[in-house]
Amino acid sequence: MFSEGFNPTDDDAAHDSGLCNEALRLVRLLTETKPTAVPAAFALRALLCFHASRVPARVAGDGSLLLIPEQDRARWDSALLSEAFTCLNDAGTGTELTRFHIEAAIAACHALGTTYATTDWARIADLYDMLRQCSPSLVVDVNRALAKAMESGARVGLDELDAIPEREVLGRYPYALAAYADLHASLGNFDEAKMYLDRALANQSSPAQLALLKRKRAALDETHAVAFFGSDRPGGTTELRARLEGYWTRTLDSLKARLEADHIPDDSESD
Repeated sequence: MFSEGFNPTDDDAAHDSGLCNEALRLVRLLTETKPTAVPAAFALRALLCFHASRVPARVAGDGSLLLIPEQDRARWDSALLSEAFTCLNDAGTGTELTRFHIEAAIAACHALGTTYATTDWARIADLYDMLRQCSPSLVVDVNRALAKAMESGARVGLDELDAIPEREVLGRYPYALAAYADLHASLGNFDEAKMYLDRALANQSSPAQLALLKRKRAALDETHAVAFFGSDRPGGTTELRARLEGYWTRTLDSLKARLEADHIPDDSESD
């Protein structure tokens, strides 16, 4: 429900506030009812709150979608960020580590970053490695490649994308095609960037995402360059940021240590 509200598949709007709010209401009920108030539920609530906190900054003046690099972080909802970190703290009290814990930790990294460029990309890439262990998927692989690009450069990101084995699926996956375009554009490979954007446009069905891709494509045509990683703006108050940093050192590192302590067999160890 929240995913459809956050990224509508058949609506021109950048998001559906009604669906997002209803999903938040339901997950809050889960954490406020004793039988379902388990750490995984708090991790899910934290994840949804992190994403929902960015909703006010996701829409441009013309109604088009803005991704994190383009967003004014000062418009992120500080109350929802505070709720997210409180819930993530509660999520760290059990013995089970779920994908919701790791995804919420990744979202926490974005919340802690004062700018997009200075976000802790090395930690995010590490968290995506953890997520690949417990909940592998194509979107995880693509997001990890982008994190590695932000950490070590666009060439590294392209190598990571090229290493993803599902080549046929990848060639039809608009998010991966857009990632290729972003990385090629940042290297000055504008013809390749245009080719990948055209392929992404041909495979995308979401009206809001189509509008975003068309805007990127037009920017390449007009300026032969595009700020795919956007501008960086300070966000949040000093007091809130200090609280979040303190939370990070107390809780999220312990989640990482817990996963590393658990043995998760890879494919070579299974029948």
